Amino acid sequence: MPSPIEITNSALTALHTLALPEGVKVRLYAPAMYPRQFLELLRIYMLEDGALSDVFWWQQPVPDDEKGGPEAFCRYFEGVVLLVVFADDLAPMGMVWFSDVLPGQQADMSVWYCRRYWGREIRAISRECLHWAFVHFRLQRAWSMTIFPGAAVHALASGGALHATVPDRLWYKGQLWPVYVHRATLTSVEEARHGQR
Repeated sequence: MPSPIEITNSALTALHTLALPEGVKVRLYAPAMYPRQFLELLRIYMLEDGALSDVFWWQQPVPDDEKGGPEAFCRYFEGVVLLVVFADDLAPMGMVWFSDVLPGQQADMSVWYCRRYWGREIRAISRECLHWAFVHFRLQRAWSMTIFPGAAVHALASGGALHATVPDRLWYKGQLWPVYVHRATLTSVEEARHGQR
């Protein structure tokens, strides 16, 4: 298991000052702050949204197959930096997580939002979360990959630039899909935050 990433007090405080849409809150998931059942609740939201296999498109079977169930889903999030996004009524809107974090170097970014929240607002939320990760982990670059065109647009709006498209790379749900690879830098995220992209 990867060693845990240190989250400083200033990083936690900065989450409370993100430039988010009104009423939206972003909180760091930590087992000491939330019971494990909270992760299981997020899994249920994802299942009800019909998104579980799409979120884990690159990992088949998904970390929730009959052999693992909720336990495998919870284990997946060990060693990642998980930010949970809440609406003003405290309902979870979605999650943004950073895996393979190498402070001072790079990280991989993934997102999931309930479909009812899709739109401009969540792009701004993802952009703010990505900026937070760049600042607090001193990242030089962040990567994201997807097979879905809508998610590729989300990555661009969050400050990423298309780095590569690998055609017919992945067999998923009965067809071949291209893989879109996006790369973000602190400069590209700041430009996106200020509407310069």
